[in-house]
Amino acid sequence: MPIPKGFKHSEETKLKISEAKKGNKNLLGYKHTDATKLKISLGNKGKIVTEETKKKLSLNHKGMQGKVLSDEAKLKISQASKGRKHSEESKLKISLANTGRIISDETKQKISNTLKGTHISDETKLKMSLAMKGENHPNWQGGISFFPYPTEWNEELRELIRTRDNYTCKICGLKQENLIGMHQKLPVHHIDYNKDNLNPSNLISLCLPCHSKTNYYRDKWYEYFQILIQAL
Repeated sequence: MPIPKGFKHSEETKLKISEAKKGNKNLLGYKHTDATKLKISLGNKGKIVTEETKKKLSLNHKGMQGKVLSDEAKLKISQASKGRKHSEESKLKISLANTGRIISDETKQKISNTLKGTHISDETKLKMSLAMKGENHPNWQGGISFFPYPTEWNEELRELIRTRDNYTCKICGLKQENLIGMHQKLPVHHIDYNKDNLNPSNLISLCLPCHSKTNYYRDKWYEYFQILIQAL
C-alpha cells in the first residue's frame, strides 16, 4: 500500500525506528546502488521545498554551529566514511558546478570569523609540505613543469588569444578589466598541457583561480575544452 502524500511518522514511531537502528553495524559504510541513486534522483525531480521546510533546515543547521561532537560520534562518522571516495567524474561535476559561483561578502566574513585563531603547528606544516613534494604530489607529471617554454611563447601570442576570447575567462566568465591584485592579465592555458603546442586551438584564456583548477583531473578538462574551443 503506497504511503499517502504528506504522511508523517509520529514522534513515538521515529524514536522506535531510531532505537531499532542503534548498533546495527550493517549500516556503517552502507552505499546505495547506482540504480537506487537514479530512482531517488528521479523521485526528487520537480519537488519544491516549502518556505517552512527551508526555515526548519536553516534552524537545524544553526543549532549545529559551535556544537562539539563526542569522541564516540566522531568515531561513528569516521567508520561510516571509510573507503568512500568521489569518482573522477563526480569530482569534475562538483568542480564545474562551483565554477563561476560568487561568494557573498557576508559568507566571506563568516568564513574569516570561523578561521580566526586557527593555527597550524610547524610540525604539521612540515608534514604537509613533505607529503606533497615531487612524486608524492597528486598532480606529479614527471617534472614537465620544469621544462622550458619555446621562444615563440611570448606576450604577443598570449595577447592574440586574449583578444580572440574577448578578454574573458572561458570557465567562469570573469573579465580581464575586473582583475585585481598582482595579476592584471588573464593567463593563457595549454589545453593539452603541452608547452610546445602553440596552435591557437590549443590555447585558451582563463583567470588565475580557474587556471589552477585545470591542474586536477586533466583528462576531463581536456575533453571539456575540446568542446568549448570549437565554439570560439
